[in-house]
Amino acid sequence: RQGLLDRAIGQYDQYINSGARNAAGVVEATYSVAKLHERLKRIKVTQEWFEKTVGVQRRLSARGTPVGTPYAAEAKFKLVSKTYDELLSIRIPANPAAQGAAVQKKLSILNRLKDQLKTVVAYDDGGQIVAALTRQGQALQHMYAAISEAPIPKGLKPEELKQYKEGV
Repeated sequence: RQGLLDRAIGQYDQYINSGARNAAGVVEATYSVAKLHERLKRIKVTQEWFEKTVGVQRRLSARGTPVGTPYAAEAKFKLVSKTYDELLSIRIPANPAAQGAAVQKKLSILNRLKDQLKTVVAYDDGGQIVAALTRQGQALQHMYAAISEAPIPKGLKPEELKQYKEGV
């Protein structure tokens, strides 16, 4: 099976490098190579091909009408998913001194994710607009849950505990 997928990658690569005149076909072929590498679990190569898809689409669309927009939009969404995974990976510790820094780091990543998702929406592809807005909602929900479920610092007096809970 892997041999067949590698052979398909070779065929797509040959088409891409042949100087084909069908701009939309070149964008689709570039995207297809990325998806095949993804199926083969080649993470770094997959990311490179998704980046190529976005770049090729941008370059070929600069000539006039946009081509391959759905493929570039999905490729961009796949690239943005890395930032979402980074957001999920940060845990808010029980140490009160470290909680603020963790929350600030999560907020920074959340803002970066929001900006990246705007670029996906800018492709104006219906399916990817829905995916981007859904991902933004998931990120905000995760942020709410992470903050509200953060461990309460130990040793707080009743008044301090009340202020802490109101602050959260």
